[in-house]
Amino acid sequence: MDKLTKLALEHGQVFETLAFFKETMFLVNAQKKPQKCIADLNKFFDEYVIKHFKFEEEEIFPAVISSGTQEEKGIVRSLQREHIDILEKLDQFKDLILKFYLGQDESRIQEALNLSKEIIEMVLKHARREDGSFFPLLKNRGFEFA
Repeated sequence: MDKLTKLALEHGQVFETLAFFKETMFLVNAQKKPQKCIADLNKFFDEYVIKHFKFEEEEIFPAVISSGTQEEKGIVRSLQREHIDILEKLDQFKDLILKFYLGQDESRIQEALNLSKEIIEMVLKHARREDGSFFPLLKNRGFEFA
């Protein structure tokens, strides 16, 4: 399977999982143990979002930057900025949950849940942008990932 196909399939899986988390986040306030939800979200962010960004940054983006058109390079740079913004939010989320687990302040649970909702929205917007413009552009051009 080529890298573009693999990435498109990953996007479908990430999108489905994010959609599920987005829907369940509204139920978190009624849940007896929001700590479990936070732990699950943290695991999800590590396993899917960070891993996915790393793959794009190491495998896809360098190929586009080295031989893509100016338009493709511009899209990549914009997507990289989005990665940075999302990763900064993830850092904030991880800092909040670390403080919670260290026993400093239980009110941080709601703050972490709110921040996770914001991260999910950012990732969904980012994935839609890639799916809607970046991948079709590359596929139409027959872009090869060696």
